[in-house]
Amino acid sequence: MKKIFLAALIIFIVFTSLYGQDTGKFSIGLRAGLLFPFHEEHNDYTAWIKANKMSSENLPNVNLAIYGVYGFTNYIGLQTEVNFMVAQGLKAVLNNASIKMTYSSLDIPVLLRINFLPGIRRFGIIGGPYLTFPLGKVSTAYKGIRNPDEKNRLDAPLFGFTAGLFGGFGFNNTRISITVRYNNDFGTSVEKRNPDFGFMNRRGILIGFGVEIPIK
Repeated sequence: MKKIFLAALIIFIVFTSLYGQDTGKFSIGLRAGLLFPFHEEHNDYTAWIKANKMSSENLPNVNLAIYGVYGFTNYIGLQTEVNFMVAQGLKAVLNNASIKMTYSSLDIPVLLRINFLPGIRRFGIIGGPYLTFPLGKVSTAYKGIRNPDEKNRLDAPLFGFTAGLFGGFGFNNTRISITVRYNNDFGTSVEKRNPDFGFMNRRGILIGFGVEIPIK
């Protein structure tokens, strides 16, 4: 079965490369969007908010990205990104008091992109691993609590995986792109304290809109 699948894939790649307008070509794109999170709280964080009788909220965050796409064929390509995730984190709340833990990161995904439509239109699946690096420190902001705000280093880097759908349509030499992806870190975001404090595993749905420009 594996050999049959591999042979079919090779035939598909060779066949589509004969007439694919993206074959051997490169496109560059810009994207902006939001991550709608459902982070998994770490045991350290869960125990801490329970001890303080607080409830926790996930904080949506902005995503900005620049990416490049290389077309092996009109249907199969490789997409790499420089992906900025801004002010992601958790917020603990009790009445009018709150504690907000946020940080920004640089995520670098390497993604396989499979397009199901011919021509300049796009609709398909995309997925692959990423490596994430913190940009600066974890910021802990206290409101209604007599604690000074603080910043601590984040243990990094972490690996993750993202997968989802993409689409688009074109006019002149530009394509409008849309992506909906699931992001999942394999490790825990750990704040370097004494002792260290784990607070979340990032998870969420990323929705983004952008433009792609083919480079001839």
